[in-house]
Amino acid sequence: MHRVAKPHLELLVAAFTLFAVSGLMSACSSEPERSAAQFCAVMDKHKSRYLANMETATDNIGNENSAVAVIAGLGQTAAALGDLTIMWDELSAVAPEDIRADVEKIAKNYSSQMDSAGDSFSNPLGSLASGLTSGLTTSGSYQRVDQFVGDYCDGGS
Repeated sequence: MHRVAKPHLELLVAAFTLFAVSGLMSACSSEPERSAAQFCAVMDKHKSRYLANMETATDNIGNENSAVAVIAGLGQTAAALGDLTIMWDELSAVAPEDIRADVEKIAKNYSSQMDSAGDSFSNPLGSLASGLTSGLTTSGSYQRVDQFVGDYCDGGS
């Protein structure tokens, strides 16, 4: 019977331990997969939610017989727009590298716009100018993301 020398045995144990630990660390990684498929899945999930919420909101706003329904519809519209902040955050986590920076820029910008939306009551012109500037500075990012969605996510529809 051939015995493994003690230094070799220690080396084998160390190598096996390192391999096992690195495998566990990569398996337990909380970093989501960045891929077109993941991006489109998140986009589809939020698109469905948004469209359903906006349909309900539009129906309520169109209800001429009930002021309460109209107010509820306006609230639902605001909630649907607020939910887009969640969408952009989730898209940032899964966006492929070729659009990652654009999606992160949009997410940050959209969140900032939602955070400052309340300022529009006290400073409507400043809010309008801020929104316009913000839209212009992110328009390139929106165009590239829109192109990506059109190319990879069921034609963007």
